[in-house]
Amino acid sequence: MEAPFPLVRVASPDPRERGRMIGEEVRERVAESVAIYQETFDHYTGLRWEEVTALALEFAAPIAAYDPAILAEIEGIAEGASLSRGDLLAVNARSEIMFGLGAPAQPECTVFFAGPTATADGHVLLGQNWDWRPRTSETVTIFEIGQGPDLPSFTAVAEAGVVGKTGFNEHGVGVTINSLVTDRDRGERLLPTHAVLRGILNSTTVEEAFAAVVRARRGASATYTIASAAGAGVALETAPGGIEGVRVVHPVDDLLFHTNHFTCTVPFHDVGVEMWTDSVARLRTIDDFLGPRRGAITVDTVKAALSDEEGHPDAISRFANPDFHPVLQGETVTSVVMDLTARSAAVTAGPPSANEYAELVPAFAAGGSA
Repeated sequence: MEAPFPLVRVASPDPRERGRMIGEEVRERVAESVAIYQETFDHYTGLRWEEVTALALEFAAPIAAYDPAILAEIEGIAEGASLSRGDLLAVNARSEIMFGLGAPAQPECTVFFAGPTATADGHVLLGQNWDWRPRTSETVTIFEIGQGPDLPSFTAVAEAGVVGKTGFNEHGVGVTINSLVTDRDRGERLLPTHAVLRGILNSTTVEEAFAAVVRARRGASATYTIASAAGAGVALETAPGGIEGVRVVHPVDDLLFHTNHFTCTVPFHDVGVEMWTDSVARLRTIDDFLGPRRGAITVDTVKAALSDEEGHPDAISRFANPDFHPVLQGETVTSVVMDLTARSAAVTAGPPSANEYAELVPAFAAGGSA
């Protein structure tokens, strides 16, 4: 099948040049990303975009301290797309800025990990439904990024303009993301979630990916579920701050599932479990579906689990609620199932219960280069 989103392949060891190439390739989609968040911030906060970008510029320093190449790539994307540095920083730090302004958010994502003893063929599977504003479907792009000899090539399914999202690299290290919210989410000018995701995609092992999370001073709560073709999988439930805000969730019988609330005991208030009442239901549903199939799970089994509509429209396969304002609507923008052993993925455009998966093999896994 044809890829459900535009496929962009870019390769350069220079991060700014790499960013420029990306910005030029997907200029219109990056501009749409900016327009979406202009609309979103205006609806929730009433702030002018110039005020939002002024806040966003304060995130440049923590990104540079974490990895100056990530900031250089963001700046390159801005240049290539003929946008400002603040525009792209606002897109990459949108969660942190929203929390700092006290704006509500929407639930995002149902995630799974199935290790080698849980699958029928011993492969390692990782994936998620990414739930967000329906309009973002006009920005999602499949990226294959070559970073030269010193960093891994990787593929990610991401909004145009962000530097990290759901994906995996040539070493078989993959990552998914769940939004969380706590009473500590106050928009501190610390490392944005998308930069953390890029740090994970730049890792060659799960241990390096783990370090990419815990060494960061993070600006927002999130769960990073990390796995590798070597068989390991782990979820890191994080609050804003450093290592003191990290809780580790290990698989049970080589299976791990996550939605939008903390599953560990935490010394702070989990706002998400109250705000997103379907989060607990979605977690129970996917556990009930895949748990009894341990040892026989295939890619098709996982696709069926992610297509579950129990609780419609606020199901694992989420649909927009027509009773809500367009800015408040959420649906499964894409479903991504990664076979880290095979270095391949299956991707939908839209809720998987209503759309077919397209099978994708990045060039670095097919014997080529990005």
